[in-house]
Amino acid sequence: MMKSHKITGGGGVQVHVVETGNQRGRPIVFIHGVAQCSLQWSRQLDSSLVEDHRLVALDMRGHGLSDKPRVGYDDSKQWADDLNAVSRRSISIIQSCPAGHTVRLSSSTTSGTTARTDSAVSISSAG
Repeated sequence: MMKSHKITGGGGVQVHVVETGNQRGRPIVFIHGVAQCSLQWSRQLDSSLVEDHRLVALDMRGHGLSDKPRVGYDDSKQWADDLNAVSRRSISIIQSCPAGHTVRLSSSTTSGTTARTDSAVSISSAG
């Protein structure tokens, strides 16, 4: 069952999150690239991965169903705070495997927090 909700990210921005899969499975976080949204991960969220993994996709600030603030896009801390909020407040991910174009950003969110990244994979959903 796919669950959709919003959490409060950096600077109070509401970040849209989609979750599915085995709630006790090892989480995989799907992070889209520029000018995309969580919908790009539809095939992965509706695949056999749901049997063994907890799948999480988010719309980064300014994309998809997340808030589109007028400012803050040039501040990497705001983006990192968004990802940290998803890890800590929304779904309590302790271990995650980020996928997407913003892997460097996601690894910066785990510095000094309780969340950690075991591994990172950069992939593209483009055909």
